[in-house]
Amino acid sequence: MQLPRLSSYDDTPIHNTRAAVNLTQVEAPRLRAWERRYAILSPHRSSNSYRLYSERDLAIIRWLREQVEAGMTISQATSYLKSFAGAGPPITQPPAEIPSLKLEVMVQSLVGAALRLDEPEATHLLRQAFAVYCVEEVCEVLVQPTLYAIGAAWSEGRDVIVAEHFISNIVRVQLDTIWRMTFQPDNGPQVLVACVPGEQHELGAFMLALFLRRRGLCVTYLGQNTEAPALVRTVQCMRPAAVCLSATMPEHRAQLVDLARAAQAISDAHIFIGGQALESGTNGKPLPPRIIALHVAGTEAAKQIKKALTQA
Repeated sequence: MQLPRLSSYDDTPIHNTRAAVNLTQVEAPRLRAWERRYAILSPHRSSNSYRLYSERDLAIIRWLREQVEAGMTISQATSYLKSFAGAGPPITQPPAEIPSLKLEVMVQSLVGAALRLDEPEATHLLRQAFAVYCVEEVCEVLVQPTLYAIGAAWSEGRDVIVAEHFISNIVRVQLDTIWRMTFQPDNGPQVLVACVPGEQHELGAFMLALFLRRRGLCVTYLGQNTEAPALVRTVQCMRPAAVCLSATMPEHRAQLVDLARAAQAISDAHIFIGGQALESGTNGKPLPPRIIALHVAGTEAAKQIKKALTQA
């Protein structure tokens, strides 16, 4: 029996009951019954007394639902879960993982499915991963290494462009579902995320936007190939707390810096620039204050952005 890796999930209470129901497919009355009868969940109460669930809570709920659907009683499932929790936080030391479900092992399987254009297998692998691991871990330990492996095959002269587009689209479909079901706060710092004009590689930027939303920030994602004048007008109109611009291809590096300067000139927002295009610097141009080059990605970038906003 595979237990969720709860120690890798965020325990920040951000999801209301409606979002928890959508994300776990467990109806609200059952959630309340589990809380009341088995004391396996203790959602935070907001100032208006609404329940707020964390990513760790959602992982517990999903696991319990899966065990009940497999034939266990809820009392058996909660007892099994508590036996590994002890008196402390739930399952910080889970039992050994099933090797076939280790993300590092799944990379080669996902690469193979991509090269074969095997949509059912690729989708199955991703759903397996998201059922056991948190979103950030799947993206950083499974998806990104898969894309890097396919990119390495391209650099060796193999024709893998179709495979890269194929797997990127399948991943995006999975992440789109998570994006739509992730609670979006009504207030708080607003963050605008976009790819520079001409940039078609958006998966990294979309992952960052999703990670930020999952950390409780109000995120607007504009997508790939965002027109420069339109982006500047949007920044001027929205007055976001932060603007995150992404470029993957080296030929877009100069435009990335220039667009960051344009956004900085008409707003007080923190401007973050990132992506593989920055690996060799910023074309020798020093960056003005409030334009920050992110030389980290994924969760580390999301942490850095949220820290900058919460300390502002």
